[in-house]
Amino acid sequence: MMEAEGSDQSFPAKIKEEHYSVGSEPGRYYLFHFTPEKATKEVLFAWLKERGFDKTLWAIGGDSTIVMRKLELHLGRKLVWLECNLHTGELPLRHLIVDLDSATDMDINPNFTRIFVGPPLIKLHDKVIQDLSNDQHYGYRIVCAVRDGVLPAMLALLEIRPVNHSRWLTTGNRLLRLWVSKHKLKGKNHLKNLQFIEEFIIGVYYPCWFNVKVKHSSQEIDLCIQ
Repeated sequence: MMEAEGSDQSFPAKIKEEHYSVGSEPGRYYLFHFTPEKATKEVLFAWLKERGFDKTLWAIGGDSTIVMRKLELHLGRKLVWLECNLHTGELPLRHLIVDLDSATDMDINPNFTRIFVGPPLIKLHDKVIQDLSNDQHYGYRIVCAVRDGVLPAMLALLEIRPVNHSRWLTTGNRLLRLWVSKHKLKGKNHLKNLQFIEEFIIGVYYPCWFNVKVKHSSQEIDLCIQ
């Protein structure tokens, strides 16, 4: 509830606030959450030390390897790192994009070249499909379309969100959309670079992404990445 300017009345309002959630494994237990007003490593260390967990903690998982490393320094010992495999799988694609960039949306090319390298995408169960975001659902369908060589009319009409360097899924989607478009790229090197990126997305990035989405066991994920 917030007081309106020039009035003594209060009105409901929504304020966006970033929260960091902390859980434990196995069992997926929620522990606590906090807003990043202070350094993340200091908040985590204080919480662990207050409850005596700083002596028994042996593994930590998350996206930020910097925070994980600094927490190790606070604890004075090494921990087992359980990093997010979806984010780890994005790193090779990110390095490719740094050197090889391309254009934006264009008209669809009905005669685009099929790319079917690597394993086909894992079949998704209904429960998994319902849990997919719009970007994830589009990525699954566009990969299937490029592998089959046929782009459904409705898929061609769907919009893709802008490229976001913290969300490489949209980058993969836009590059696949570029491949099925009249991109007008000329020159052996340009086409070779583009095809190399597309083959990586089709054969490695997306198969691994959806395998991680379906198979939550760390052993299954390690086999997928290998």
